[in-house]
Amino acid sequence: MCRSPIPAATDCSSRAARTRATPEWQCSFGYAYTDARITSNTSTTIVAGNRVQLVPCNQVSLCNTYQLNPTWAAAVGVIYFSDSFASSDDSVRLPGFVRVDAALYAKVDENWRVQLEVENLFNRGYWATADGNSNISPGQPRTFRLTAIAKFSMSGTGEERALHVRRSR
Repeated sequence: MCRSPIPAATDCSSRAARTRATPEWQCSFGYAYTDARITSNTSTTIVAGNRVQLVPCNQVSLCNTYQLNPTWAAAVGVIYFSDSFASSDDSVRLPGFVRVDAALYAKVDENWRVQLEVENLFNRGYWATADGNSNISPGQPRTFRLTAIAKFSMSGTGEERALHVRRSR
């Protein structure tokens, strides 16, 4: 059951798989079906049977990562969200979308990694979220993120931590 101020019920199912096609090539796939519906009338427009806002019925993700050599790896991923509604009155439909992301990873040494991620590789427009029917937000345009990750041990504890430093554009 959803925990929300609006009474709702959710029928959902998800599946995920991860495999190594070759020692260098890792693939992962995920699928989720979510039928989230309002269970009782809460206003004249939010009525039993309406879909819960911003919950797509279908979500799919596919990611492929290839280890080019001990230092370098590259990845490409595709996500799909089916349509959803901007609010639970089901009057404004947000269209589904497909987004392609990519990344390049470098292992500098045992303690340092650097990665360049490109979200929305093809710079396709899409509606990412909404706060009601009249405040709809577009998804990010093509976005580059450069991240440096340092692994270190906490003094005297033997516990390892990672420090992430990101720069987006």
